[in-house]
This record gives sequence, C-alpha cells and structure tokens, in this order.
Amino acid sequence: MPDSVILRFRDLLADTIDEHRAVIAASGSTWWGWWRKNSEPAFFEELESLRARVPIDIGLYDSGTQQVFIAKCTDISVSIRERVSSPDRSKTPEYYRSANLLTWFELTQIGNAIPLAEVSTKFGVIETAGETIAFTTANTSTFAEASTREGSAQNQWDALSPFIQNLSMRVAVTPRDEFSNGTITTSIGRDEIHVHGELILCISDLHFGPSHGFPLRTEPGQPSSLTDRMRDFQALLESQGKTVGVVVVGGDLTSKGQGFAQAGKFLEEVASTFSLRPSDFIIVPGNHDISLDEYDAQTYGHEDAYRQFLRAFTLTDSKELDGVRSFRTPSGAQYMFVWLNSVRLRGKETKEFGFVGSDVFDPIFSRVTPRVSDVDSFRIGVLHHHLLPTSRTVFIPQDNRQASITLDAGGILEAAQEHDFDLLIHGHQHLPFIGSTSRVRLRTSEEGVGTLTDSLYVLGLGSAGVCVDLLDAEFPFNTVATIEPDDRSLEVSFWQFNKVMRPSVMAEARLMLRASGTSSQ
Repeated sequence: MPDSVILRFRDLLADTIDEHRAVIAASGSTWWGWWRKNSEPAFFEELESLRARVPIDIGLYDSGTQQVFIAKCTDISVSIRERVSSPDRSKTPEYYRSANLLTWFELTQIGNAIPLAEVSTKFGVIETAGETIAFTTANTSTFAEASTREGSAQNQWDALSPFIQNLSMRVAVTPRDEFSNGTITTSIGRDEIHVHGELILCISDLHFGPSHGFPLRTEPGQPSSLTDRMRDFQALLESQGKTVGVVVVGGDLTSKGQGFAQAGKFLEEVASTFSLRPSDFIIVPGNHDISLDEYDAQTYGHEDAYRQFLRAFTLTDSKELDGVRSFRTPSGAQYMFVWLNSVRLRGKETKEFGFVGSDVFDPIFSRVTPRVSDVDSFRIGVLHHHLLPTSRTVFIPQDNRQASITLDAGGILEAAQEHDFDLLIHGHQHLPFIGSTSRVRLRTSEEGVGTLTDSLYVLGLGSAGVCVDLLDAEFPFNTVATIEPDDRSLEVSFWQFNKVMRPSVMAEARLMLRASGTSSQ
C-alpha cells in the first residue's frame, strides 16, 4: 500500500495554491478536492489505506509550472458510490465550493514549492499512477535496492515517474504484477508493430456530421461516398504496386462533436479496404472532437465522447491521447511516431488556439528510442493544430476564423528537432502545404552551444471530407496525402478528389532528410 499521494493541478480557474492558503489562514484548514477525470480509476483501496495513516505529508503538483508543494493532510474523505460535496463547504475555496467530487483531502498547511531534485527524497518512488494522481512509497529496502541497481535515487525517480515530469501525460495505469523491481511498465511505445505495407496514408478533417461533404452511402447515378473514394484510391495504389501500412488521422473526425458513429464506421471501412488493424492507425483529436467550449476542469467530461469513440474503434481500454508507437515495415524500415493532443486549455481567453504544454511534449519526445544505425528509421510527429501558418495571413478568432498556430509551436518544433525528428504532420485549416523550419533551443554556455541542423519538415494536411463551403476558395478540393520512404528521403504525394471526381495526384515532393543520428545539441 502507498505511503503518500501526489495530486496534479493547473491554474486554469484561479490561483489554486493562494486560494487554499487563504482558507487555511482564515479557518485553520481547507478541503482540497481531487479533480478526477472520468477516464481514471477511483483508487478506493489506495485512498482508504492512506486515510488510515493520516496525518501525512502529500504533494501538490502544478503541471503548469512543474513545481511540487508539500502539504500537511489531516483527513481524507472517500466516497465509494457517488461524487459528494466538500465535508465543510465553508473551508473550500469559493470557485469550486459547490463541486461534487469522489475524494476530498483536509489540509492544514501548504508549504513552499520544492525543487524536483528533492521530490524523490521526500516521497520515494511511484507505486501506481493515474492521470491526475500518483501514489508513492518510501519503502526503504525497495528504494535502496532500486537506487543501487539503477544509480542515484534521483535517477531512479526520473526513470519511474513520467508523472512528475508530466502528470498530464496519460500514464497508463498498470496492474501491480506488471511492476518489476520498482520499474513502471506502461503501454506507451513498448511494443513494435509489424505492418504489411511501406506507405503511410494521411487523412484529416473528415468532419462527419453537418459539415461532411459526401453522402454516407453511394446510390446509383449519385455522387460517391468518402468510403467509395477510399476504395477507388486503394485500387489506384494497388495498380502502382503500393501498399498502405500505416494510417494517420489528423483530427476533426466530427463536426462540433456530431458524427462519431459515422466516423468510427468510416475508419472501420478504411481498415477493411486497406487490410489494416486498428493498431495500424495513429489518431489525434481535433478541436471539433473535443470542445473546449464545454471544458470541465473537474472531470474532463468534455473528452468523454472522443474517448468512447477511440475505445470503440481500437477495441482497447487505452486512456492515452498522447503517446509513442513504433512500426516495422516489410523492408525492415522503422517508423517511430509521436502523437500529441493539441486540444488543451492553456487559458479561457485562448481556447481557439491549439496547446500541448511542455509538461506533455518534452517527456513524450524523450521516450523515443535512439536510432539503430543499420536500420532505416523515420521519426514522425502528429497533432491537429498548426505548427506553421497555412496561409499568408494568420486570422484571429475575432474575424470568425479559427486561429492557426499552436500556442507552443516553437517549443514543439525545438523538442522535435532536438530528438532528431524528420517530419511533423497536422491538419486543422483544410489547406494542404509542405513547409520546413530549423530551430534550436538556446542553452547556457555551460550546457554547450546550440547548432542548427538540416530542416525539420512540416506537412499540413488538407481536408479529406469537409463540404466544399468550408474549403479554401483557392483550392476547393478534398485531399489526402501519402508518404513513402526512400533511403534518407520521404516521397510525399497529395491526392485531390471530391464526391464526383476520383483521386488523382495533385502534387509531389521529395523531402531530403538529415543524416541519421544528427540532431540539435
């Protein structure tokens, strides 16, 4: 059983620490609610065991600033069946005083933030974790044994806790029998998937629901459905001797959350048409799939419909909206994919923009395994929102156009280049393009001089399924893209089509890649 717990929070609605400290100053204690996501286990057994141990010190992890505050916990209220109000609403900050939650922690003191280097000394190692909570153990023998085997205590903590680097990173909840010698096993990037084709098919912005531009089925003498256009495309590729092995779906499968059932059926038909499995798909959500207009900071209920769709298609209980996956093709080439959820709220005033967060993308990128020199290896990242502008002018929300750039695009580009990535892919504004950039994270003189390497390419996908009214006037076609590796280059082709026109090549480009293993330092 755990010795303590660390709770994740982020200042989206208020200054969380100051609000709770003010209540402590006025009343002697405060009730801190666990804002559990609907996708997380309730951890009743762990929480009840901690309740029997109070008073204890617990950690409060600010994922925005990546600081950990130590708090004195004197009571824990755990509800087994339903969410309940604070045990004393007068001792809960006003901004969520009326909230109903499963678990409440009574705190009598919230200290200053401690350096991450001191966290392992204070809490030991993570025993098990959800998305907003981690249970720790300070078992002396286990911790000492692990530290001796792996190096310093801090190295062990770093290895065991992507949680503390990024509690919002969707760490998979792992049964205890999968913990080996204190090492966490997660489902992120552990297994390599063997695929039967070399080609990567990229589709985005399907917009099933009111904004979908194709009939759901093809009637005699009538325009074709998108499914039939994919069958046309498969036949065309087969005639060229090409086989799709991986499908990238760049988000906005729906129209403002409407159309998940049709989107799921379409992806199943794509899988059948190209003889693929759900594990051969890399899927990210778009702003239409997860609505930040309905943002629910307490339960993340605004993600529920998308998560249910993902579970139904993948036939797994995976809770990850970010992750790493490796594919191996028949020729022996390796595709290492990182996918990121860019539909996150940085602040209420910027909900029209994409945002990932360095607490998410830095640990994700760092989990990518090194290249093997004798194997063709290609590193590709996927998210929904833009990393480079689509058009010559970036429109702003007040102009009734969705904002183009991801707020932390610069950080994502730096992290991708630092980890030797070749290509980043996104969807969003329905206009296909290919761009490139070279950006390096500047460092202090003690850390070394940053060096610009060859360009990192950015592939903007058009829309595969939106109605013509929502396509760019300069390019009123639906599109998909294919990527085919060739030594240290990528052959990118854009294919145009619509409901009355079969797919045909619109443009082709060869992306020359940096030498394997070269990256920014």
